[in-house]
Amino acid sequence: MEPEYIDGTVVLVSKNTVKLGLNVGDVVVAPDPRSGRLILKRISKISETAVFLRGDKSSESTDSRTFGLIQKENIIGKVVMKLPKGFKGWLGGAVPVLASLGFVDAAYLTFKHFEGGKVECGIVPGADCNIVLGSMYSEIYGMPLALLGSLYYLTVLTLWTIYWRREENVILRMLLGATSIGFIASLYLIYIQGFVLNAYCLFCMASAFISITLFVLMIVMTSSKEGVIFNKLNKDE
Repeated sequence: MEPEYIDGTVVLVSKNTVKLGLNVGDVVVAPDPRSGRLILKRISKISETAVFLRGDKSSESTDSRTFGLIQKENIIGKVVMKLPKGFKGWLGGAVPVLASLGFVDAAYLTFKHFEGGKVECGIVPGADCNIVLGSMYSEIYGMPLALLGSLYYLTVLTLWTIYWRREENVILRMLLGATSIGFIASLYLIYIQGFVLNAYCLFCMASAFISITLFVLMIVMTSSKEGVIFNKLNKDE
């Protein structure tokens, strides 16, 4: 599929081909009928039940001219986005860095909670960490939210480490679930600070920003509704 799709290209693929529809010119992922290996090809011809696939680099491509038509029901998915070069590596670095920063932030607030010391927010209008951290909303059944935040970021970091080594979609779905909880909790706590306490904790806001960003990154990687997946492509045979 060179030159548009070179070896190592990362693409976003939607499994929901029925909803999106298949048309001539679409790039799809399908199993090679001979080996079952996933291949990336462009639809050249289409019938009611099958498609004829061809590679962009026609002279070097092994496609339907060799292995015949591919039944529509066997199409894995349709490419909806090609991600920038190095995106996966950047993402692989961003997630653990953000999770680590969030853990440090939450661990610091946990330490200050049990130590009983004041937390200085700096000279920022409306920022008063001690009002926020000393309120009834900073604990759940006597347990500081900061401690739960530390466990949350540690969980994300652990799951991401496992996923990056194994690349199993089930781990990715667990990450999406975990960051979804963090996202909802962050929105709730932002609301409490802005509309109930009328005071902000910069450390809390930083944690919320990190948590929301992690959720967005997980959304980019996978969508449970559409069945969006990442594939690292191989060269044409």
